[in-house]
Amino acid sequence: SQDTHWLALELQGSSSVEVRNVLTGQHLCDLDATIITGCLALSPDGQHLVTSGWQDPNINVWDVSTQDKLISFPGHNLVLRHLILSADGRRIATSTIGQQPIKLWDTSSWEQVGSLMGRPDVHLRAHAFLSDGNTIAAIEEDLEDATVTYRLWQAPSWEEIEAAEAVDNGGSIGG
Repeated sequence: SQDTHWLALELQGSSSVEVRNVLTGQHLCDLDATIITGCLALSPDGQHLVTSGWQDPNINVWDVSTQDKLISFPGHNLVLRHLILSADGRRIATSTIGQQPIKLWDTSSWEQVGSLMGRPDVHLRAHAFLSDGNTIAAIEEDLEDATVTYRLWQAPSWEEIEAAEAVDNGGSIGG
């Protein structure tokens, strides 16, 4: 997890993902990796595991304590390559093996709230949230000459979003 207290690790030669508290060594659970193999991300509090499998581009959210799948929703139409949670756990960024955009998701509603496109004929190879939780860094690789560039996208802060929503609602609560 972003706070470095929790670890989800797919065990080689095993059919499970082990979740542990790395500070205490406490073993929380083993989840069946045959249904979640691929991308893994733990919420900062270690309560939820967000996954996507190689065979299925859906995004799945698991309750770590009960090992129940809470929700499953379509992510992309290609296999996910990266799935990353912001440090505050309020956003997820996902990308595929192809030239599709990075998609941004809100973890309170599990709905897509944005997408970030790379330049034409460029693959987005990797992405990560910076520590502010509002900036995403991505590595782009040109398909023709294999040059690599780095891009930064800055999302509005939660405070900026709330202020804009208040204006949209005429300044009243419940608009």
